[in-house]
Amino acid sequence: MQDPNEQPLVRKINGISNQILELVDVLNEASYGSISSPVTPENLAELTREMIGDLFEMGGRIGQVEAKLLANEIGDAAALFRMKTFRVEVGSLRLARRYQPLRESTTHQTKRTIGDALERIERRIVDLIWDIDGQFDKSNSPMSLFILMSLSVKDRERLEAVHELFISEGFPVWWCFDLPPGADWRSVLDEQLQKAAAVVTFWTEESVRSTAVTEEAAVGQKGGKLLHVLMDDVTLPYGFSETQYADLRNWDGSALHPEYRKLSQAIRDKLNPPTPEEINQRIVAAAPIAATIEDGRITARDAPPTAKPLLTDEFDLEQRLEAQATLAEKANRAITSLDNNLGDAIRLDIDHFLNQARRRPASWYTLTDSISDLRFYLRMGDELSWPGSSRNMIENLCDRHEALRPYLQPVQPSAVSSPSLPVPMFGQDSYNADLLGMITSKAIAAFESVEAAHVLAEPARKTAEYFTGSIEQALSSQPSSEPSDNKRLAKIRRGLLDLAGFIGSVIVSIGAGVAGNLLTSVTAAKTLKQTLEKIMNLLTDLF
Repeated sequence: MQDPNEQPLVRKINGISNQILELVDVLNEASYGSISSPVTPENLAELTREMIGDLFEMGGRIGQVEAKLLANEIGDAAALFRMKTFRVEVGSLRLARRYQPLRESTTHQTKRTIGDALERIERRIVDLIWDIDGQFDKSNSPMSLFILMSLSVKDRERLEAVHELFISEGFPVWWCFDLPPGADWRSVLDEQLQKAAAVVTFWTEESVRSTAVTEEAAVGQKGGKLLHVLMDDVTLPYGFSETQYADLRNWDGSALHPEYRKLSQAIRDKLNPPTPEEINQRIVAAAPIAATIEDGRITARDAPPTAKPLLTDEFDLEQRLEAQATLAEKANRAITSLDNNLGDAIRLDIDHFLNQARRRPASWYTLTDSISDLRFYLRMGDELSWPGSSRNMIENLCDRHEALRPYLQPVQPSAVSSPSLPVPMFGQDSYNADLLGMITSKAIAAFESVEAAHVLAEPARKTAEYFTGSIEQALSSQPSSEPSDNKRLAKIRRGLLDLAGFIGSVIVSIGAGVAGNLLTSVTAAKTLKQTLEKIMNLLTDLF
């Protein structure tokens, strides 16, 4: 039998939702100039007071101080919204906010400020609603988006810290230990799997042997909401290797750990999906090689392009690069001429490294990228038979690479003073070989076009060639083992992300160059920009 108090409560909350929609209509009309009077903080504060009044009627436990704080926060946000627009979507009693700048001049910082204000507002409204005694059961309410933690019951103690950290970050979390005694756990779990905005699966030595965890991950994958977390050195169950994961094998328990930050942001993206514009901004901000304008053309430099390496001894750098190239050539000759089971892939990776070591100006990032590929073979242990002293040569090549850092890598900004959001994770449908081949072919054609020859300097064209070549090589390779396939997928992810970041950076540079009349071939630049924007849209859809 339905609780007699439930229906009036639902009507009240629907009333609040309608008032929020009314507020949105006023904002939209004002933003587009269809009414003469601008939106003011006072307009919003008045509508807020009406919403607060409804909340008072429902419970009577909301103090005047809290009501005033909420009204002030919405008023503060309204000041930021003038000549902007935001949309609040209401569905199944769930409040979700989105905002969109009307003017291209809106800064990223302004948008983040707006987003932070909205988060505070939404959080306070939801908290106040839950504060009403006994009239809503939070665990069963459809109002909240939530994440579901999928894990082996044997890992509960180990993952308590993650659970507590999720809660401290404000994530609504559900896991199987929330089931009340006597509940039909299977039906409740199935229902929660369907409702969850994200299924966060923790792969450990225990969970990879758990049929239940594998089934839960499969449901999450089918629904496009699976997030992987690798906690131990284990092989993922069949069918999950193509889904990108956060690697917490060496996690120190800190919320600032890079891989935990990646996981945390991935959860936020599931709860409140970023717009394509936001995805582009994050990809470009994380690009290891950036486009910049020099002498009327666009060139490429390790990011940030305006920073210098710690040391500037050109002669010493040249000697070190030549020594690395000589050592790589010797290793390649040994592997090519002597019997071994290393396969063709390592020779292609050594060739890649040689090309980058001989390129001028040399790029720290592309050399590091090639070294990471070579380190993979060293980690395979006794599976490989190295001819002669080739293994020692590759080890020395990798060890000596770090000595190049102060000569090549630009001094990086402090992560504390210049925090940036992690790039979004790839979607689960991102590894369609035909689609990726098509995108790569379009990128190659764009960077080899007549327009590119007029607009891009050789370092920019070589950078694009390196990224597209890496993707093509990974797509065409035939892995002989699961580790090899994982390496191939990781290389595809890295190549796509790097290509997207560089294309986005070129688009930004062309826009600035055309606006400032800094490019020698404006017409060709505009044509190239249009082509690259289409490719960037295809790449953004992969995230």
